Amino acid sequence: MRIRFLAAGVAGIGYVVGSHWLMTRAPASEWSALVVVGPMLALAAFLAWQRRQRLLAATYTCVSRYGLAKTTVEDVVKESGVSRATIYRQFPGGRDELLRETVGWEIARYFIRLADHVDEAPDLAHLLEEGLVFARRSLLEHELLQKILVTEPERLLGLLSTEATKTLPFIADFLLPHLVREQRAGRLRPGVDLDAAADYLARSVLSLIGAPGRFDLGDPDQVGSLVRRELLGGISA
Repeated sequence: MRIRFLAAGVAGIGYVVGSHWLMTRAPASEWSALVVVGPMLALAAFLAWQRRQRLLAATYTCVSRYGLAKTTVEDVVKESGVSRATIYRQFPGGRDELLRETVGWEIARYFIRLADHVDEAPDLAHLLEEGLVFARRSLLEHELLQKILVTEPERLLGLLSTEATKTLPFIADFLLPHLVREQRAGRLRPGVDLDAAADYLARSVLSLIGAPGRFDLGDPDQVGSLVRRELLGGISA
């Protein structure tokens, strides 16, 4: 569902930008071009997004088959049916950019699944508890990531660290409305900086998913204690 919304959003951006440009820059006599140009821009944006998804999915398949080190642009050409020229137009950095973006794409899909899983949580504490358990289990059960962590850990960890800077704002933005709700319900201490709290929780969650340390994220009691005493202990009322 979220992917379909993203597609519609990208297409809508094309339509809005095209419409705005024509109505503010073009003579009134040419506004009729909106009927053609607006939908054309929307369609072009959607097709570009669709082609990019196709290439990322094909690259993911190739990495599953050959590994990060052995996957080539030619492999992606064969898997996707898209020409080398088109791939390089989409990813000017070539193979390195394609692999980096594919890792980022799969990480984004992972966190979308996580967000969907905790969407009905009644409060922030339950959201974090359910999210940590689901996220850790999903990571351990992710066949491709686990395979690459064994066979090519340095290469994957390098890509993951690059993508972490993009992932943190996503998690913080997701958590912020929940913190606002907690504040309105009187469950946070007075004066809590919500933006700082969202950033702290995002960093903590991302760190715990990858390396939970002494905590067993499969044990509900331990996760409950971790969330309520350590993650929320400093901000809860």
